[in-house]
Amino acid sequence: MKGNNVTSLTIDRAGESRELYLALIEKDKGGAIDLGLLAEIDLAGIQILVALIRDATARKRDIRFTGALRAEVTYRVALSGLCGPECATGEQLESAIRALL
Repeated sequence: MKGNNVTSLTIDRAGESRELYLALIEKDKGGAIDLGLLAEIDLAGIQILVALIRDATARKRDIRFTGALRAEVTYRVALSGLCGPECATGEQLESAIRALL
């Protein structure tokens, strides 16, 4: 997806990041979001990713996460309990999220 330049998915930028992602879904009708660009994430950021997949599915948009997750992002995702340290790519994170829904 063009314009995917989000590097921080934290509570401080949650609203802004969610709006950016939703605008990309509407504009591009879906596509891939490179999570390899993320330098930091927290629980609010993980919730944004869950909501993003849920919203895209409801709008019949194809959304995919791609990219190798940075070590800090992988660590934070593992701390959340969503998936373990083996969750090192956007694709693996997406799969873990979809398993919840």
